[in-house]
Amino acid sequence: MSLQRRLVSVALATGLVLMGAGCAKDDPKSDSAGAASTLKIGFLGSLSGTYQAVGTDLRNGFQLYLKMHDNKLGGHPIDLKIGDEGDGAPTAVPAATKLIKEEGVVAMTGIVGGGSVAAVAPLLADAKIPLIGSNGRPELKDLSGVWTTSFMSSDPGSSIAQYIKDKVNGPVFAIGPDYQGGYDEVGGFTTEFAKIGGQRPTPAARRCGRPSRPRRTSCRTSARSSPAAPRRSTPSTPARPRSTSSSSTSSRT
Repeated sequence: MSLQRRLVSVALATGLVLMGAGCAKDDPKSDSAGAASTLKIGFLGSLSGTYQAVGTDLRNGFQLYLKMHDNKLGGHPIDLKIGDEGDGAPTAVPAATKLIKEEGVVAMTGIVGGGSVAAVAPLLADAKIPLIGSNGRPELKDLSGVWTTSFMSSDPGSSIAQYIKDKVNGPVFAIGPDYQGGYDEVGGFTTEFAKIGGQRPTPAARRCGRPSRPRRTSCRTSARSSPAAPRRSTPSTPARPRSTSSSSTSSRT
């Protein structure tokens, strides 16, 4: 397991220590002598599909933390319930629903994909179950009861925009995968790139950050990174006319 994923797993467990202590305050199963009751904690991660390696590392790291701490968080024995997030929301939602309704977890952690977070968060909010997420997260309308050990999903794209603006001479295309994480990263880049270029994003660029956008995997910004060098020509070799098309390149996935 990589050091980064180990640190994420420790951060998740540390957050749940505090969470578990908070849940125990109102737990009627704790007797007057202060005996610690068992808490059910849900772990949801990609244990199959594209990101199986990531989800498996997170689960193993979390289980290792529990093993090294007498299977307790905040002094309370933990009954860990595990669900398979799979490749995204279509499998994450039923797995989360089972953890909430059938297993009766009092807190949840893990989750690899931003799309899974966006789909599962409303379920947890309705059930008043807190979430400590482990990966890049999308914009959420309701952040009550949601914590994350990572960055916003749009941050990697927006953070590289200035470098591309300074180094690339000509039009820039941002290409990303056709799911929530791709929308967030491409949307972050196109928005920031257009802003530092002093222009507004094109309609195609704005659509990149929306899950409901048409299925396309590349978006063109409305700003050039720097003025293009003029084409040279001689009397015997006329210059080729440059294309004036501003439409975005698209491909079906």
